[in-house]
Amino acid sequence: MKKNKGSKLWLSLGPVLIACLLVLLASQFPIKRHFSRTVIAEAATAKTPAVLKGVRLKQEAFANNYVPFYGTSELPQLTPLHPSVLAVKYQRTYRPFLLGGDGCQSLLQFMGMEGLGHQLQHKSAVVILSPKWFTRQGQGQQTFAKYYSPLAMTLFLLHAKTSVSDRYAASRLLQMSAVKGLTRSALQQVAKGQALSSWEKFLLARRQRTLTSLDNYFSGNHLAQQQVLLTRAQRSLPDNYSTSALSKLAARKTSHDTASTVTWSDLKSPEYGDFELLLHAFAKRKMVVQFVIPPMNEPNAPQLAKTMYQQVVNKLKFQLYSQGFDQVADFSKVAKPALFMTDSNHLGGQGLLALDHVVYHFIQHPKRHHRYNLKRHYFTKKWQKRTHVKQVNQSLKRQWQVQAKLKQLKLAHVSLVVKNGKTLIDMGQKPKTAKMYLINSVQKSLTAALVLKAVQEHKLQLTDALSKFYPDVPGSKKIQIKDLLDMTSGLDIKAGSQLGTTKFVSDTASLKENISKTVFNQVATYGQFHYTSLNYVYLCGILAKVTGQSYESLFTKTYIQKLHLKRTAFMWHVNPKRDAVAVGQQMQTVAGHKHKIAQAVNWSQAVLDAHNALGAGSVMMSTSDLARVMQYILGPKFLSSTMRGYMSQGKVANAYYNCGFYNKPAGKAANGAGDGYYTFLRISPNNRRILIIQTNVMNNKFSQLKPIIDNIMQLVNHI
Repeated sequence: MKKNKGSKLWLSLGPVLIACLLVLLASQFPIKRHFSRTVIAEAATAKTPAVLKGVRLKQEAFANNYVPFYGTSELPQLTPLHPSVLAVKYQRTYRPFLLGGDGCQSLLQFMGMEGLGHQLQHKSAVVILSPKWFTRQGQGQQTFAKYYSPLAMTLFLLHAKTSVSDRYAASRLLQMSAVKGLTRSALQQVAKGQALSSWEKFLLARRQRTLTSLDNYFSGNHLAQQQVLLTRAQRSLPDNYSTSALSKLAARKTSHDTASTVTWSDLKSPEYGDFELLLHAFAKRKMVVQFVIPPMNEPNAPQLAKTMYQQVVNKLKFQLYSQGFDQVADFSKVAKPALFMTDSNHLGGQGLLALDHVVYHFIQHPKRHHRYNLKRHYFTKKWQKRTHVKQVNQSLKRQWQVQAKLKQLKLAHVSLVVKNGKTLIDMGQKPKTAKMYLINSVQKSLTAALVLKAVQEHKLQLTDALSKFYPDVPGSKKIQIKDLLDMTSGLDIKAGSQLGTTKFVSDTASLKENISKTVFNQVATYGQFHYTSLNYVYLCGILAKVTGQSYESLFTKTYIQKLHLKRTAFMWHVNPKRDAVAVGQQMQTVAGHKHKIAQAVNWSQAVLDAHNALGAGSVMMSTSDLARVMQYILGPKFLSSTMRGYMSQGKVANAYYNCGFYNKPAGKAANGAGDGYYTFLRISPNNRRILIIQTNVMNNKFSQLKPIIDNIMQLVNHI
């Protein structure tokens, strides 16, 4: 009798004891398991909690040709048009690995990525993004507990930083009741931006070893026989890929159950912040991601719910496009959602075929830019509760593209994009804190406008000879005002000499010194474009003669006082310690430093250079002031249409230069460089769009930057 009792006890407790023994052995004697192709293939379509929570098996899959498909609870079981079936049948270069389950939202998907390091680096991914995730409560507690991976959580804690994203992730994970013990206390520290202690890291590292061993032993066990289903689903497919044949297959009627089983989408949800975690994870790994948004298949839903759904879709697209995630297939407005979906949750034949077209094109012809413009604003409660979001259109998308390109310049810069007088992009400072930058040669266009104004007022003629004002200048009888404006005068400073005086005395003294250094090359450069600021220095002197006031006074009255400019001044009136000025810097090699570092320029020398370049590089301006002046001189209130037209004409066909601008079919361009400053100005052909970029750090890449900024302006022209 006792023997029978012992036998029964062993039968009941034996399996438990064996399992415990295996766990003990796994934790003490870790091995690195490799999975067969069959096991990986079955796991790729299983969508079981064990697969989603595991690490090792997914690492092997993504190290090969498997592509993660996130949010795949929207996909049905293995039907003929399922992306996994089509990929196998037609021998695609990729295989989908489905990562998702009912109620598995962004927070769980983010955690699932934590155990996958370099295996996802530079990889492609597909996200079937259901706006139904975005409910008022966000990630459900029961679902989180079902898919919660202690191993992924431990890996997250061991690698957590004090970044905004990690602090936000920790704070959200603390709201999940499944998180307990050491994990909870460690998350509390991460949420506060505090580093874990050595003891906590030691305990977590031990836990990781144990959990990793268990994952190696038990991952891939008890998977459903997915291969049988995969083979069966291929039978109704044509042997060769045929769009028409597949379309007919997709058009076949299937049973539809459109009864609503979900809570309506909401514009207020913590899911928007959780979704941002997922985007940060993609950006961190430099992944290229294709997002797919399905339609709402709820014919009996109230109109308010349908309207809200579209608003949620727009909010998500705003969050994506504004940060550079610009590969979004939006099917939310398909004409017949009942043909696109089998029910309220799963894609039907036409939906699966549309998904396949998107995914195939995405993976075969990927867009490899990997540069995202992440914004911490999307982690805030303000964004999560925001109900009014701009409609995402082509113009807004281009604005975001321009912002991303401007950030990629990697300059210590401010920039401004203006359209029809309205500021679209301002990546600088607010008006009250805006700083002034030396605009260098961009000032030539402002000087030229003053000359044309004098011509318009009959104080001067474009055909007047330079000898009329400065007869001692070599070749002055041949040279006309218009030659100075388009730099075809043939004048230059003697080799080895510089503009102006070695110590500033007066504008008159500087001009006299320049005359003594001027040479005239009638053969080589007269009548040909030859860039030198000397031309515009002489124009300043001429303006003083015909207006009866100094260039500085004329400039001040015409621009600064007339337009009430608050951040514009001649450099010699600026005190870098007191005024709002960005001090010019030059990247230089410094002893003891491996790389070049920014060194402030000699301010006194810079001021002397500004005096000597009067009218050609002596004014400091903020981006907004410069934009305002450009709108003024190119608008109808300052110059006549005839004079404005003249500004756009170049005398020499291959140079296109006139009045301080390079005039080309793409629009006007002006560039300034010197004394620690770069300024780039681009204006559209119709003068309605203006791009200004200023920096106070010269990096010796001026020539390389100009064509890059030309390309950015091409985007601006289409905003």
